[in-house]
Amino acid sequence: MEALSRFVNGETVVNDDQTAKLSALHTLEGVNTSIGQASTSIDDLLNSKLNKMSLEERSSGLHDLHGVSPLEKEDSEMIRTKIREMNLALAAATQDTIAYDKAVAMSREYVEGLKIKCLRAECYDSKGAADLLVRHFERKLMLFSEDKLTKEITQDDLDPDDLVTLRNGVFQILPQRDRSGRALIMYLRKGNCQYSNKSVLRVMHYMAMSVVQDEEIQRRGVVIVGFGFGEAKFVANRPLEYTRSWEAIPARVVALHSCRNSCNQITNLILCNIMKSRMMSRFRMHVGTPMECMYTLMTFGIPRDAIPATDCGVVDLAGHHAMLAVMKRREEVFREQLTNQNISKSLPLARHSHKALGDRAIVVLGGASTGDDTGSLEEQTLEINDGVTHLGGTILVPGPMDILMGRGRHPKSRPGALRMHHLVLQHRVAYDSAKSRLEKTAITKSVLLQLKALGCRFLHETKSGYYVETDDVAAREKISHGFRNQRLKAGGGGGGASVGSGSSGTRPGGEGIDTSNHRPRKKRDLAR
Repeated sequence: MEALSRFVNGETVVNDDQTAKLSALHTLEGVNTSIGQASTSIDDLLNSKLNKMSLEERSSGLHDLHGVSPLEKEDSEMIRTKIREMNLALAAATQDTIAYDKAVAMSREYVEGLKIKCLRAECYDSKGAADLLVRHFERKLMLFSEDKLTKEITQDDLDPDDLVTLRNGVFQILPQRDRSGRALIMYLRKGNCQYSNKSVLRVMHYMAMSVVQDEEIQRRGVVIVGFGFGEAKFVANRPLEYTRSWEAIPARVVALHSCRNSCNQITNLILCNIMKSRMMSRFRMHVGTPMECMYTLMTFGIPRDAIPATDCGVVDLAGHHAMLAVMKRREEVFREQLTNQNISKSLPLARHSHKALGDRAIVVLGGASTGDDTGSLEEQTLEINDGVTHLGGTILVPGPMDILMGRGRHPKSRPGALRMHHLVLQHRVAYDSAKSRLEKTAITKSVLLQLKALGCRFLHETKSGYYVETDDVAAREKISHGFRNQRLKAGGGGGGASVGSGSSGTRPGGEGIDTSNHRPRKKRDLAR
């Protein structure tokens, strides 16, 4: 009888029959099951894990799965308290903290910047965030060299085999978010057995850490879509390795979808055994044709055009390669900025504005680990170490509520743009009736605050292809432009000077446009 399993690059590839199930299951550490026992039944495993969850936990999982969970609010005082609790948990940690201790010695700033990400990933559970931080550095040390422990991994840090795996799209950051603004990462299983375990895990780390540089994604979470069409072989020890790697990444996985054309019992059994109870209510297996699965994903808020595949399941990598090019340019820009700045000097933390508690702003809590809270934030300083790159504040994929700057280049049907349009209509009469620039500025400020309260951001696309958030001055100018457009559509109505009726040809407050030549031009045309 032909052997039922063989080894490829140290990985077990098995066929889907009874003996192969046993082989695959016993390959996994910590999985103690038997095909002959009732506990191996997928339904029994699923039910036993779901029964351990409370009704509130299961409801929370369903809300995350469908993208209807409310965004948790955070403030500086709450974050301070959580960071202190997290530092106490780290001090009392019983697991191996060798990698974490090395990271702290190499760059305290880098470690402090990761703490807020870990808190958001663990839904502000201080103990869980401390465990995640320790696991992160332990896994990173295993995948990369020690000198990269406190460095954001870039494409230059990947070896040739990793780059081949990266360009072939095993993991992809999709160019759209779901309807709730969560990031979409697609895992392409077809042909992945030709890549080594280490290459796949290194690429996974790089892509996941790149997407969570966006603070909004840290808070809203990540949706993983597994695309398994055309998968010929099953690599037995990979599900456990993938799960362990994801559990070491400071990203909140809110939903996991697996799309395939057949129900692979090995995959189901292994996932049910190694998946934590929390993820069981956030996991869905979709079986059918590629078109059926992609339309099923739409019921979970994932747009059809977000999946770069045809109805027959053929994946187009053009968008993935374009995304990699943007990420590469972003890394080059920040490397150049890091080289040009004098990183040997002490950086005053007061220069970092508290913008929704961003990654850089949270380093003001660095003294909390020693319990030293003396001194104001303006007086605290922190040394920046060599080799630390900060990609925080850059956005690869705008969210649905983001408002994109620029004229006529972006669809006006985006929810954020529609929300701004609605607020402009609500305040148009008051804006047109304003007699001074100060009154108009007050109205635009009010609209801006309302948009920010709704989760809107004003983003500007850089020449490199990624996005950055604009300042309030540019955002107010965008809103003022919306008011002016509405005035022109209404035929120049409002409380200000009518079009062409005044000698100045401009509207009160200096925010209008020069229309003094509009009527004379029209008369000349009629005379001809």
